[in-house]
Amino acid sequence: MAWPTAQDYSEAVQNPRLNFQDAELKTGQVELTPLGLPRPRSGNFATVYRMQCGQHHWAVRCFLRNVTDQQQRYAAISEYLRLKRLGRIQLPYMVDFKFLEDGIKVSGQWYPILKMEWVEGELLDKFIEKHLPNSTTLRHLAERWVTMTQTLESAGIAHGDLQHGNILIVQGELKLIDYDGMFVPTLFGFSSNEVGHYNYQHPSRTGDDFRADIDRFSAWVIYIALISLSIDPSLWQRVGAGDEFILLRKEDFVKPDTSATLALLTQHNDALIQSLVTGFKQLLRNQAQIPPLDQQKVIVSSTQRPVSNANQGTTTHTISTSSDWLADSLLQQQQKSSPSVQSPPILVKPTYHRVKPQPRSQSQQPTTSPPVKPQQSPPTSVKPPSHSVKPKTRGKKWLTSKLVAVGLLIVGLLFIVGMIFLGLEIEKRELAAENLHVCEKKFQANRLTTASVCYKKVLKKYPSNAEAWAGLEKIEAHYVTLIKVFLDQGQQDKAKQYLASLRKVNPDSLKLAALETRLQSLKAEQERLALASQREETEKRELAQKLRECDKHFQANRLTTGRSGTALVCYQAVLKKDPNNAQALKGLKNIEARYVKWAKRALKKGQANKAKRYLASLRQVNPQSSQLAELESRLSRLSSSNRYTDNGNGTVTDNKTRLIWLKKANCFGKQNWETAMRSAAKLAHGECALRDGSRAGMWRLPTKDDWKAMIDKKYKNSDWSQPGISNAAGTGPWKEGDAFSGVQTSAYWSSTEYANDNAWRVYLRYGGVPTGGKDGTYYVWPVRRRQ
Repeated sequence: MAWPTAQDYSEAVQNPRLNFQDAELKTGQVELTPLGLPRPRSGNFATVYRMQCGQHHWAVRCFLRNVTDQQQRYAAISEYLRLKRLGRIQLPYMVDFKFLEDGIKVSGQWYPILKMEWVEGELLDKFIEKHLPNSTTLRHLAERWVTMTQTLESAGIAHGDLQHGNILIVQGELKLIDYDGMFVPTLFGFSSNEVGHYNYQHPSRTGDDFRADIDRFSAWVIYIALISLSIDPSLWQRVGAGDEFILLRKEDFVKPDTSATLALLTQHNDALIQSLVTGFKQLLRNQAQIPPLDQQKVIVSSTQRPVSNANQGTTTHTISTSSDWLADSLLQQQQKSSPSVQSPPILVKPTYHRVKPQPRSQSQQPTTSPPVKPQQSPPTSVKPPSHSVKPKTRGKKWLTSKLVAVGLLIVGLLFIVGMIFLGLEIEKRELAAENLHVCEKKFQANRLTTASVCYKKVLKKYPSNAEAWAGLEKIEAHYVTLIKVFLDQGQQDKAKQYLASLRKVNPDSLKLAALETRLQSLKAEQERLALASQREETEKRELAQKLRECDKHFQANRLTTGRSGTALVCYQAVLKKDPNNAQALKGLKNIEARYVKWAKRALKKGQANKAKRYLASLRQVNPQSSQLAELESRLSRLSSSNRYTDNGNGTVTDNKTRLIWLKKANCFGKQNWETAMRSAAKLAHGECALRDGSRAGMWRLPTKDDWKAMIDKKYKNSDWSQPGISNAAGTGPWKEGDAFSGVQTSAYWSSTEYANDNAWRVYLRYGGVPTGGKDGTYYVWPVRRRQ
């Protein structure tokens, strides 16, 4: 089965209601050129169209070749990125997308597409060229570049084709597009379906190099360019950057010893540029030993202030040498590949001891003062004292020792009680950890309802447990994601089921109202689509009946005339309802082929009038028929001997092709292609000395074939100073006023496009018909057919 071309896709996107399966894209409007045609953005493997669906804009990526496992790859990438987002890992460099297997219908056959969020930004090469005077902007971009490459590799992701055309700068931040060659861990064992842009990849890379570190080489290529251009913007002009590369290219990788660019950078007077390039040459020798961009080292190096060398008059940077830098990088890589082993922590349970009160020492016993012998006094008449002994009293030291002992006893008891409570708390936490582990296992097994019940049981015992609350939030977020996925896929029943589960987990969730509104909208949309499908089936039956009627007219040779109807009018009525109806398109081609056959037969027999009528009918069926020019040329040779006829009204008729040319061959000067197309289309009576009654829309640029029929190479001279067209009689070279005026020997535009940004042009001085960029400026010479 032949895969659709870019032109096939451009025709299909003009009728989104019939040719898209996605409900949102069916309501969209494709972005158009000023000429009213779809604006494609073509690459090597796909063509991209911008679709506006209400307030949202989508990029529709249509593939130009068949990749057998394409759906499997994109499904794996989408699922892996989704899981990373659920794990709250920030990947702001990616664009949301959805792979649609039955995405677009071309000639009755469904083909896959990629529906991606449309992002407005500047491509990397355009951004660099625009900001060359601002070294700070380029250095900051280099820092963000290092952060992005480290984040992606640490997440196990590799883009596979890092190059200027796949990197957008959106409000100063990096965005990556085109995920055809992306690696995620779930694609381990696959081979790469592309090896990336040749000016950004290691020369020895093959399709078997498909792992998380395949972006390292291209990351260094872009980083070195950003740092070097931030230091010396003149390098951009000196190496001719901007044409498929930003500093280094394939020739520099394949033959580094003879590379003029690498020699220029190695001999640069800036030490940082010298160091980076010297280290880069070492990377070229072994693809397997390419280190990742080291964030701390490269960012610090890139932001060092230049140090003036008074002796040499040059500017240097305070960094290590390139050899030290490379050795450090390789050593760091080896250390990462052999991580150290850490012993698990050991939980030591506290032991408990009863504190026995210590007996008091003898020194702690209470003491009394020895008795003091009373002094003798002279005898008196006083009665002698009694000889009874007073009891001993305990002093303050004894009381203090007692209080200390009681205090120690209380402290010991409090310590024992504290240890008991500590043990209970440890056991309580261990039990909570065991329960949380069970809950986490249920979550990992996607048993979300039982996991939520489990977390709620933990919270019932331990209401402030942060891990249990986080588990419920994780389940809620997972349900929200699933609901959105099923809503996007139009699976109403699944979305309703998970909404009920979300309501059980958290009836107060702030997401519920919005999701329920989306569910109601989906239900209404599906009902509307069901009615539309019924109408479509009815239209199909009516079209089938109409096509049978068209075939009857064709079989009866009622092609363009007939009282009971004609095949032409009938097929055109079908195409008005279904512009891509294959049977009706084929019917018109059959009518065209029949008129071509009849015209050739009439010309062969010399029946000029009959051939003229057939050609008029052929022009009515298809004014752009590839056979018209040849047949009209044969008719012209049959009916006229002069090549050109001056009509006296500002026009000249080419009797060979029957085309009418503007007599003034340089009325508009030089213009780019789109301006030239508009100028020709707007030409009318009263402009450029026209007095033929023509209206805007009748004139156009000549096609490539029109030019080929116009050129007569035998009249060009050796120094290319004479345009290669004949005079009016067709017997000699053109001269001013015979029959045209102002004919230029340089290039004129044709209306035939070659590619998205190129079109065919003709050089009258030697008759060549090459292609050129549409932004170039060349002469404009309008033409029209006879009315």
